[in-house]
Amino acid sequence: MKTTTAVVVEQAKIDFVEQEIKPLGEHELLIRMDAVGLCHSDVPKYLGTCDVDFNADGYRYVKSVEYPCLIGHEPIATVLETGKAVKRFQAGDRVTGFIAGSFTQYMVISENAVFTRVPQSSLDPLTCVGEPLGCTMNIVDNATGEGISRVAVVGCGAMGLMAISALNGCNLTDLVAIDIAADKRELALQMGATAAFDPTQGDIQKVMFAHTGGNFFDAVVEITGSLRGLETAASIVRFPHINGRHEQPYQTRGRIVSASVYAKEEKFSRRLGYELMIRSPQINVSHPIGAVSVTRNIERGVAAWQSGKIPMESMVTHRVKFEEIQTGFEWLLHAPEGFIKGIVTF
Repeated sequence: MKTTTAVVVEQAKIDFVEQEIKPLGEHELLIRMDAVGLCHSDVPKYLGTCDVDFNADGYRYVKSVEYPCLIGHEPIATVLETGKAVKRFQAGDRVTGFIAGSFTQYMVISENAVFTRVPQSSLDPLTCVGEPLGCTMNIVDNATGEGISRVAVVGCGAMGLMAISALNGCNLTDLVAIDIAADKRELALQMGATAAFDPTQGDIQKVMFAHTGGNFFDAVVEITGSLRGLETAASIVRFPHINGRHEQPYQTRGRIVSASVYAKEEKFSRRLGYELMIRSPQINVSHPIGAVSVTRNIERGVAAWQSGKIPMESMVTHRVKFEEIQTGFEWLLHAPEGFIKGIVTF
């Protein structure tokens, strides 16, 4: 059996290759892709800037892109056949999760891969994009807990809006959205933000000082993908001592939850360095690699999709056919009007 796979063959160029599918092992599944989410973390490979792989010593490392390379990791698929020893899944199951190289029509994967079943629902199953849903659960875990009642989310793209939806109802006294786009701020309010601000209108640090009564935020989720967003986060997270005065009582350190992939070549500003120094926040990188259980987070995320807690049907705004996948990557680089989340359909 053969499959057609999308591969990056040179900078910003995708071609399609036909490949043989390996024989099905007893602990493996043959799956048919139904849709795959478009994700900004694939952009560095698409543009040829960097890649992540396992080296000869067996650990992950950052390397130069070697063409041709596979892309895609946010599948929604249907199980067509199972190996004779498979217990978790059966033919006909729709599944979602994290599977590298998933821009392909068919694939053989281990039953122990990081994915889970998509439950029956009246919702469109192609909007149950398990990998970012699991990422959202990891953000929530890092942005909540003892001593955290005020949270800000910097960046209201797809992941920022998903985070706001999931954080809504987590016993927070304040859940603030910060974004330069008015339509994104309006969506954030619809998703449960208590207030929304444009960081370009006035001094955002002073505005947030006034909004929080001088307390700033216990946790700030940074998800812009830019060091400018990180600078904003660092400037509004609370001090370990009141107003940064050492003689004041210690109240534990604030927290920056970094959900971004900083894949741009950017200057690390002097202000960012000093804000990190004087506020001394904990920086929790909330990518799924650091989760206690990636699969469990995906299961939780799928449950949040099923219940409507994370309204993915309204967030998946753009769809493109597999044959036109390059258009989807251009959306990631130059978002069309109204774009939040895109998927590639098969």
